[in-house]
Amino acid sequence: MRAPRSIHRLALSPVCWGISDVPGWGHQLDPERVLSEAAAVGEGAITAGPPGFLPDRSDQAKPLLKRHRLSLVAGQVHAILHHEDIRGSELAHIDGHAHWLSVLGAETLILSAIPERSTGTHHGTVLSNSEWAHLLHSIGSVQHVCARHKLRLAVQPRFGSTIQGPEDVERLLVGSEAGICLDIGHLILSGGDPLEVLELGAGRIQHRAPMIGAVKHLIFVRFGLAEGLRSNINENWIAGPADNFLGCLPAEGPPLI
Repeated sequence: MRAPRSIHRLALSPVCWGISDVPGWGHQLDPERVLSEAAAVGEGAITAGPPGFLPDRSDQAKPLLKRHRLSLVAGQVHAILHHEDIRGSELAHIDGHAHWLSVLGAETLILSAIPERSTGTHHGTVLSNSEWAHLLHSIGSVQHVCARHKLRLAVQPRFGSTIQGPEDVERLLVGSEAGICLDIGHLILSGGDPLEVLELGAGRIQHRAPMIGAVKHLIFVRFGLAEGLRSNINENWIAGPADNFLGCLPAEGPPLI
């Protein structure tokens, strides 16, 4: 039986320390240092980071998090879901990751539907109608996987994935019951309007990843997203840097639970 949910819904992300699975990104800090500094901030919650950041074995990852008094709230998985011939193996991959997240006490699986497994990005990837049908059907199957592991599903519109801008988000919302992850940085990279996606996904946003530093502040304040985030988002975790993010939240509103 899981412990009661925390009232404070702010979680830190390893990306705030420059952790990335992008080839050639640069020096990657040791997980012990990242987790120790994350714990020192005092929020007590973190996302899983890219594959390989935390140990693949839950019996190794769990004591590592416990030692730093951190709770894992969400983790991302990449999968190719628009090709029927590899659907089974991709769903098996997702199921394994969902089991790992569930054992570690996470609440949300963040799904990125990628066009292929490669090191490059594929900006402008366009699926055919039949590929969209396979994608939406597979996302429905991922929802069943998440339900079996008592996780929520948040599909992430992401630069370089098969679901990027507002048109893709609308097609996802109409063709499935999946929740979404609001990542303003990826929406802007994809040429999308964050406000449009926020309005499209009202009531379906399960996870949000605010931007970092001055650019993130510009987007939240200049485009007026702070107020909308409070009113249009279900109970969820916010993954980002605590020192930069708290100043962008409105002073009043329902607690982030």
